[in-house]
Amino acid sequence: MCTEENPCLVDINDNDWNLDHPLGWKTVNFLENFSNLKFETLQQGQERIEDTLAMLDSAPQTAEDEGAKELAAKQHAIWIAKFLNNSWSKNVTAEMNAFEEDTKGDGILQFHIFLHENIGHAN
Repeated sequence: MCTEENPCLVDINDNDWNLDHPLGWKTVNFLENFSNLKFETLQQGQERIEDTLAMLDSAPQTAEDEGAKELAAKQHAIWIAKFLNNSWSKNVTAEMNAFEEDTKGDGILQFHIFLHENIGHAN
């Protein structure tokens, strides 16, 4: 049963699922067209998330609370970073450590740099 504490998932029709849908996340599909996405744009997004979270007095309790999407985005970026760090070989990890200051543990920034650094490489 759906309650305020345990809300039901909302089913969004495929035809309605787009970047303007209020339940959708605005993002870019890296695998389709990451070459047009600038690192600086992603960095600005990361900084906006960090600034929003720094201004919160308390953690969001519901999806509608201020900062909830930013907190979820931060959590997802951390999970992506953990996945990448556990997946890379020692050589790739060493190469990516050079970008540690730029990415600040944000997996989305790490993945973007990884794709650009390895364009044309074999799998």
